[in-house]
Parts: sequence; structure tokens; C-alpha cells
Amino acid sequence: MKFITAGHRFGNKVVPTDIQKEIAQAISNATTVPAKRASPQIKGEILDTLQRIGWSAEVALDPVSRITITSCKMRVGLVFQTGNIGRMYADLLKLQTLYLRETIVAAVFIVPTLEVAQILGDNITNFERLIKELPIFERAITVPILIYGIT
Repeated sequence: MKFITAGHRFGNKVVPTDIQKEIAQAISNATTVPAKRASPQIKGEILDTLQRIGWSAEVALDPVSRITITSCKMRVGLVFQTGNIGRMYADLLKLQTLYLRETIVAAVFIVPTLEVAQILGDNITNFERLIKELPIFERAITVPILIYGIT
């Protein structure tokens, strides 16, 4: 698969180069073709690759809650969202919370581009909407984020 990137609050500079290369390679090596209901396969294929090279399983924000982010490595939080657009805001809050608690120093957000999101289903989180709306929340979402859009 191919991808495009964007940064929020200098995420492209704060996320270590090694981490950026790992994620880029995992996405590039994915072979699942975007199709209706293929989100779990795409996500699974990329996350399996990342977990084999040291990315964690889900990370809980609190021991008594089931609120989680997708993964973490070297104090970089990862969210991989291929679901409903409404989940995007919850994921941003989770990353911001971990950042304010100093659990993470930066974040990576992987989402499909609008074109791929429309293939995967209806009302799916997408790269274009995320990068368009992040500046609106610039003062509230201060965690540096590197965004990958799967094309």
C-alpha cells in the first residue's frame, strides 16, 4: 500500500526517524486491497508487522477502564482508525491525555485517505478530514502528531 503524511504540532519532526521508517515500511508492505469490509484485514496486516518489531498490543489509559489506544513504542502513541468518523475525536482525546500525563512524547495516527475510506464503508475516518480539522483544535490538541493516510 501507499501512503501520504502530514504533521500536527511538528509531529513529523518529533516522532523519531526510526519509528517513521518502521511505520512506512509496514504500510508499504501491506498487500490487502481496499474493499468493502476489508478494514479489519488491512489493520491486522499492518499491526501484525508492527508488533513483530516491538510495538505493543493495546495500551490502556487507566487500569479500571477499557479505554485504549492501538499501540505504543518508545513513548510514541499509535492510533490506527478505520472506523466511524466520530471515533476520531475520541482518539485525539486519548492521545492528548497520554501526552499530558507524560506517558507519550508524540503520536502517530494512521487513517485511510478519503478515497480509500469511501471504498471501505460509510462515514469512515479519513486523512483529509483529520488534517482539515486538527487546526481547529490547535490549542486543545497539543500532542505532536504524525498522520499517515493510506492511499
